[in-house]
Amino acid sequence: MFALQNKRFLTVLPAALLVFSGLMPGQDSESIVFHSDVVLARVDVQVVDGHNRTVTGLTADSFQLREDGKPQAIKNFANENMPIDILLLLDVSASMRPHVERISNAAHEALSVLGDNDRVGIMVFDTTTRLRLSFRSGRAEINRGLSDVLNVERFNGGTHITHAMMSAADYVRREARPEARRAIVILTDDGSQDARNDMGVERALSRADAVLSYLHAPEIVMQRGGGYPGRTGTGIPGGTWPGSGPVILGGGGRRGGRGYPGGGGQQQNHSAGTADIAKDSGGDTFPVDDASALEDTLARLRQRYALHFNSS
Repeated sequence: MFALQNKRFLTVLPAALLVFSGLMPGQDSESIVFHSDVVLARVDVQVVDGHNRTVTGLTADSFQLREDGKPQAIKNFANENMPIDILLLLDVSASMRPHVERISNAAHEALSVLGDNDRVGIMVFDTTTRLRLSFRSGRAEINRGLSDVLNVERFNGGTHITHAMMSAADYVRREARPEARRAIVILTDDGSQDARNDMGVERALSRADAVLSYLHAPEIVMQRGGGYPGRTGTGIPGGTWPGSGPVILGGGGRRGGRGYPGGGGQQQNHSAGTADIAKDSGGDTFPVDDASALEDTLARLRQRYALHFNSS
């Protein structure tokens, strides 16, 4: 038996809404009408064993649900077959091309873990956020969308991760299906140049009823005038890196001490708190350089349960 204790629900509306019509001229006290509305809230649950492996095949009887310490009856239960809408949120700033290539190359096999009714969208970001593919169920379209990202994006800008996560959450809130589970999978190195705002992003995810999973891109070392490790003759799009010696991209500190390619001045890199936000939302974090990172992420998002109850 799995006991779920949820102390706060950011997306749950008040359980009973009392509407007082007020007295209008000519009305007596018997005209006062009260309406009570019960809100059906949903909790998405991931169950893992002692080895951090997902547990599937459970039923509603496997769970006990409490809100503020009070037991709540599970009114509706959906297993891992519930459809899901997943938005891939890809960092296309400087240094991120090898990681996006890795995701694109792994997509064909990784998408096989999704069901026929599942949908995937693609959004990219550097200092701005752009939708590259609206939610689609066709695997061929999704693969083409990832290839288009590599062909169209220049990978030479800065990074505003907080803004991107909020934009992605807003898109999911507006465009995801009401009956589907919702998730955002972000690929980034977590080095951001806009203000960190964990609570703001968590509120946006809560409004979207979405979980955030994080594919963590490691730091990449660039040699002056050279390419990425293991890549020859590429360099950063738009020219070689200014300055001397090796340059570490991502993670924190100043990018190369001179700002990012295509931008002017110094841009301070700091953590956007992506891992913390993902954990608080109930999502996973995997290093993107693991061969099965994308597949494992999608599979774990797929292997979740949805518990519906009348909020008190």
